Amino acid sequence: MLGIELGRIRLAVPLALIGIAASALVIQQFWPILTGRFAPEPEDLGFSDFEKVDDYPLYVMRLEGDYGFSEYLLTGVLSFTFRQPTSPSCTCFSALGEGGPAIFGRNFDFHQNPALLLYTDPPDGYASVSMVDLGYFGYSMDNLPDPDDGLGALGWTPYLPFDGMNEHGLAVSMAAIPHAEPPHDPEKLTIGEIQVIRLLLDRARDVEEALWILEEYNVRIETPPVHYLLADRSGGSAIVEFVDGEMRVLRDDEPWQVMTNFIVVDSGAPEVVSCSRFRSVYDGLSNADGRVSMDGAMSLLEGASQSSTIWSCVYNMERGPCGHGRGIHAGSVLPGASHTLVCERVFVGSSLKVGCDDCLDDFYDGRNPWVHLPLVSSFLCFPLPIPFVKKFFEEIFGLVSQFLLHDESF
Repeated sequence: MLGIELGRIRLAVPLALIGIAASALVIQQFWPILTGRFAPEPEDLGFSDFEKVDDYPLYVMRLEGDYGFSEYLLTGVLSFTFRQPTSPSCTCFSALGEGGPAIFGRNFDFHQNPALLLYTDPPDGYASVSMVDLGYFGYSMDNLPDPDDGLGALGWTPYLPFDGMNEHGLAVSMAAIPHAEPPHDPEKLTIGEIQVIRLLLDRARDVEEALWILEEYNVRIETPPVHYLLADRSGGSAIVEFVDGEMRVLRDDEPWQVMTNFIVVDSGAPEVVSCSRFRSVYDGLSNADGRVSMDGAMSLLEGASQSSTIWSCVYNMERGPCGHGRGIHAGSVLPGASHTLVCERVFVGSSLKVGCDDCLDDFYDGRNPWVHLPLVSSFLCFPLPIPFVKKFFEEIFGLVSQFLLHDESF
């Protein structure tokens, strides 16, 4: 009898742990559905310093608080519908030559729409600066945003960055291409192709971590299909494309990399290229051995600009010179607006991530996507990484199996 009772007690412990873990997982997966909240409504967010800085018009906004991206990563569902314009044209490059600053540049060529330079500082991710085309939110030259009307559709702008850089010096941009065929794993969450940029800006420190995170998700190809250029301050750079159901990663063979609007995989680039914008920027970087200044990078973009170029951005991925070594430096020029905006030393020296950053870095080597578990994380004191949750369940079920198969009390 005593052996049976001890066996029951020993079994009760792992079963109780399974119950706790299962409850956490249920809350994690179904909280947005139970509350009807897939992402925060605009009125839940705070914004400051919304300013029209020139007559193009270009706006600058700092969005404060949680815009719900962790909740979005539980479902891949948004309650806001973006407009689906026709395909933009773009030119993107990284310049990482020895002895020069780590530079990331991009032209965004599209319809004439108001543009937004957006600063975000979420409680569960990294601070970043990004550029947004406000045409996707229903605004136009005849229908400009009015801050007196409240945040409105502007509250959703963090979900549609077309290029940007975060506090760790990771820069990301997209460019339209004719087609893309990503892999699909039914066990992985599917997110939108532009929300990929927000994911990487919020969660990745460098190119390697960005690639690791990207492999954990399916990507929903929309209109138009896109590919991505990633670069970081350490000299990493990669183009990511989806070809024949595979994620293909093209590393930089030289200390620079260029991407426009054709699929680079198996294209013959850079030797055989018909795109004049690609050739112009690539040759300019080649002649400079990948070393360009901010002004030199802007000159390269100007040489590749078109009548449809809405903005040109140059991101300096090096560390900021003040605070705790954290800084975001970006310069942007909008053709036709004769205005140059330089933003420096933003979000410097603040604690930018919820939870026990140092102990989690030691515990899981820092290489994990962050998941905010509503309610549950307040008890755990830090966000749980997805691989840790999976490992936890594996260990618990393994423990139960060991009891059932090897304990003579049963």
